[in-house]
Amino acid sequence: SRTFIEHFNDIVFTVTPDSEIRYIGPNTERHMGYTPNDLLCAQFTPLVHPDDIPACFEHMLSVLQGEGSRELECRVLHKNGQYRWFATTGARLPPDANGEVLLLGCTRDITERKQMQESLRASEEMFRIVTDTIDDIICVSTADRQISYVSPSWSRLTGFPAADDATPDLSLHSHPEDLPKLEAMRERNLQGEQTSIEWRCRHRDGRYIWLETRAKPVWDTTGKVSRIVDCSRDITDRKQAEEEFRRFATEIEQSRNQIAQQADELRQANELAQQASLAKSAFLANMSHEIRTPMTAILGYANLLLTETSWVHNPTDRNDALLAIHRNGEHLLTIINDILDLSKIESGRMELETVACNIRQLVKDVVASLQIRANEKGLHLATDFGSNVPETVGTDPTRVRQILINLIGNAIKFSDQGTVTVIVAA
Repeated sequence: SRTFIEHFNDIVFTVTPDSEIRYIGPNTERHMGYTPNDLLCAQFTPLVHPDDIPACFEHMLSVLQGEGSRELECRVLHKNGQYRWFATTGARLPPDANGEVLLLGCTRDITERKQMQESLRASEEMFRIVTDTIDDIICVSTADRQISYVSPSWSRLTGFPAADDATPDLSLHSHPEDLPKLEAMRERNLQGEQTSIEWRCRHRDGRYIWLETRAKPVWDTTGKVSRIVDCSRDITDRKQAEEEFRRFATEIEQSRNQIAQQADELRQANELAQQASLAKSAFLANMSHEIRTPMTAILGYANLLLTETSWVHNPTDRNDALLAIHRNGEHLLTIINDILDLSKIESGRMELETVACNIRQLVKDVVASLQIRANEKGLHLATDFGSNVPETVGTDPTRVRQILINLIGNAIKFSDQGTVTVIVAA
């Protein structure tokens, strides 16, 4: 048994009830830096951390009283001056031949384990501090939807208490329209995917808040997803801002469309104004030509009556001249009335009328009004009526007169000699 003890990794020792070391294994040096001879017959209490001595004596007393062996964790001074953690179990040995009672102890170095525990405790404490401080909701759930942890921010954001029995699966707080998204997210998490969604969570007061939830799966040692860690952030303000922006963008788009429509209407109005201006200019140019023709006829016949004695004393010539002056005066009055009709100028069109008129007489009157102009250029002005031309037709005599004056006037204007013949056929 001594050989087994000497090769045992733990330190085996015996002590008296008053803490004197009677035996200690050789691996003491490996774990504590002391050789067995350094510790034999010495008190072990100077090696124990002062804060742990009461626990050591309490443990020894319980062993002496036969209350069973329990593990004691205490700090023991290493030879290098540092304390290391040891876990010790003990038992009471039967009295020896001299009636002396010894305590058997077995201790192992657990410094690394304690350091890991302390590191884990510090990490958990830091995790608690962080999760208690941040506004995001941290929720840890198992694969079967059991909540194992939820941060206090759950209560701050939703109004529900943070107790485990008051924080069921997050999907139970979801807006009905967003529930399919949450279920799909969880299925993807169980398949090992990380996810991120935006959804509406019901507040305790009945309203809904927007949350952005990022979920990450956690695997166990077998490679299966055992837990899901959710981190949810309140994005209600952002969502409201986005909605305001969309509404503002819609209003801008509507305003832009209205401005574009108004610009198109202005463009069309401008085009109409230009067309009206062109029509007005064309109308005035045409009227100036039409005014000149009857005025020329009136002045020409008036000049003949004033200068040609034969016209004055010949009743027929005098009557023809006066009739020509009268006809051209009436035509001139009609033209002036058209000029004064501003609605015709602005709209760019002339209203036509249909009345019964003598087409032969109309042509003769126009030819007679242009005769003087033809004479001035040494041209012969003649008419040729077809046999099938009726005496009376339904038309607008004023417009026909204007057309004939323009046609015959241009023929005289661009002819230098010969005859200008007006042919009327049906």
